[in-house]
Amino acid sequence: MTDTTPRRPVRSWLASRPYHLAPWILLLAVAPFAFPKRLEPQVEPHAPPPGLSEDRTMPPHEFDQAEPRRGRAARHPQGIPLLGWRDILWRTAREISVDKLPSVAGGVTFYTLLALFPAIGAFVSLYGLFADVAAVEKQLQEMATVFPASVVQIVGEQMLRLAGQEGGKLGLAFVVSLLLSIWSANASMKALFDGLNVAYDEDEKRNFVGKTLLTYGFTLCALLYAVFIAAVLIAAPIVLERVGLGAISAFWIPLRWLSVWLVTALAFAMLYRFAPCRARPRWRWVVLGALFGAAAWLVGSLGFSIYVNRIAHYDATYGPLGAVIAFMVWVWFSIMTVLVGAELNAEIEHQTAHDSTTGPEKPMGARGAAMADTVGLAFHPWEMIKREAGTVKRIGGRYWGHAATRIGRKGPPKR
Repeated sequence: MTDTTPRRPVRSWLASRPYHLAPWILLLAVAPFAFPKRLEPQVEPHAPPPGLSEDRTMPPHEFDQAEPRRGRAARHPQGIPLLGWRDILWRTAREISVDKLPSVAGGVTFYTLLALFPAIGAFVSLYGLFADVAAVEKQLQEMATVFPASVVQIVGEQMLRLAGQEGGKLGLAFVVSLLLSIWSANASMKALFDGLNVAYDEDEKRNFVGKTLLTYGFTLCALLYAVFIAAVLIAAPIVLERVGLGAISAFWIPLRWLSVWLVTALAFAMLYRFAPCRARPRWRWVVLGALFGAAAWLVGSLGFSIYVNRIAHYDATYGPLGAVIAFMVWVWFSIMTVLVGAELNAEIEHQTAHDSTTGPEKPMGARGAAMADTVGLAFHPWEMIKREAGTVKRIGGRYWGHAATRIGRKGPPKR
């Protein structure tokens, strides 16, 4: 007899998994084919880029003889004299305008805001796994003295909302939102990588999967960095009070901000060394820009917090969106500090003719980095004035020639 019992349709293993795991499984499947040799971009000779670069190539000692006291033969930033630092600061200010860094930071801010709420969910869930989120309201108020109140308000509301959840639910929420947030924030990190390529005058040459895996790693590190900041600024005072060490809080306050500055500088240095598509610079050429960017971020956040909390009234102008607008401005400022620090590092590296990349010494033009393969222009005030005057004269002559041609075609005025 024929068996007429209806059979249950067979579902594949992939179809039975949650939908948000499918992209990760696909990514792991194609990852082995993305690295035929190595993850680093292939080093290719760089032609001298247009802009604030010398159009000549010579050994470092000849550069130093041609332009003395400018650090053309410096092997580390500390070996650059004051005259060389004037060149660096001038080129940095010019490149911020030429590279349109405010517009680039605006694009990165847009992608950051798209990934904001999944990232906050992952951060709050991870924080709730090892700390009591219900006891952080006082510490959040203290954070508002440095960071804008709108930033603290958005994060604090999420933390207090999760305060009543059970541990198992919080752990499940962490797993789900962590996967979703890393996937969503990938676009934000890729946009930041593109902005750093602009600051270093590089073109993207890495393959899609290799760059994507790298951005995933940095996105996860960014979440861990946020957890560290919360642990130092929020959880640490609570722990000190519970173990009976509340008396040392006066000593802990300056130490916690110092630790935040150093860890932020380390995060910036990691970005500057690994994010741009170029041969990796030595650590000594990324430290100063990282320290400056981290300090500018903390001091600027303090100043912006004072401005928003005591001077500006975003609620009166934007109504219910006031907190969101203030948060967007703060995110834009944070991205700008990262990009300006990268621009400063690039011009510091641009000042010397010595090889600033890792590995054995290579001649200019074969180092695999635009900033290492060229030497930045020196700042000569009178030459700059003559060059700008020549540009104005050339543009004015061009327009005057067009106007004279049009008048000539129409003929002399009729009487």
